[in-house]
Amino acid sequence: MRKLFVALAGNIGTGKTTAAKLISTAFGFELFDERRIRERGRVEEAAISGQFLAGLGAYYQTFPQVAEGKYQLDLLRVDVSRIDIRAAQGKQEFLDLVGGFLQR
Repeated sequence: MRKLFVALAGNIGTGKTTAAKLISTAFGFELFDERRIRERGRVEEAAISGQFLAGLGAYYQTFPQVAEGKYQLDLLRVDVSRIDIRAAQGKQEFLDLVGGFLQR
């Protein structure tokens, strides 16, 4: 049996938790998640700066190249700025993309 690991990368508030829950529910994957920063209410996270988040965003931009080049991993990239996965149409489009990728 083929083992799969799905990792989601993106800045805070981009919908990673929502996407993970959709994937888990639709495809029966076990979900390992952590609460959103605001929901966690951690004092050490309250002062996260915009500069730090920009750096984190830059890391997320290079992650796919490293995963493919160095580790030879197959990747599915989804631009969440063009798909609203909270809306029915966007949710279905997202799940169709993921389902097609997983069936390869």
